[in-house]
Amino acid sequence: MMSPLDQLAAALEEFSRLASGVADDQWGRDTPCPGWDVSRLVAHVRDGNLRFVARFGGEDPGPDPAITIPVSDFWPSAEALMAALSAPGAMERTVALPIGALPGAVAVQLRLTETLVHGWDLARATGQAPGFSAEACATALAFSRANLGRAARSPTPPFAPPRPAPEGASPLDQLAAQLGRDVGGTAEGG
Repeated sequence: MMSPLDQLAAALEEFSRLASGVADDQWGRDTPCPGWDVSRLVAHVRDGNLRFVARFGGEDPGPDPAITIPVSDFWPSAEALMAALSAPGAMERTVALPIGALPGAVAVQLRLTETLVHGWDLARATGQAPGFSAEACATALAFSRANLGRAARSPTPPFAPPRPAPEGASPLDQLAAQLGRDVGGTAEGG
């Protein structure tokens, strides 16, 4: 069984693969994340990685940056994030996040969840097949089910309310539905 940190490293690699697979004419496509096109979604994940690096370093990352990004800039953010999370004591430190102060190990779970669900968004918008591990998706799903209430109480909830997933849905589709995505396949439209 892989640790959440190892699961995050693999998820970042897969997200990078999906981002590299975006065709030139797909960057402006809408994603399942309301109001975000493919370019803004990839930029959000990249900038989120860099904001986590700052937070794990005890810094305030400041206001959200203007979101414009070439895909070639994604992977360095993943490398910087993994270096920050792998530093001695990182998992034990308390990290100030918009939803509150969390232990580093819990913050890693949150970053894993966000990488996976936005990877699902990216794959859906661009017609790619996501290759995230079922184990990582199950870890993030369990984390989301246990902690979604705390995030929903924040001034700006990071995810929409849960929606139904079709019977037999993959762990990734279940995670997407848990975080408010319409994964299709049910009579209720969820």
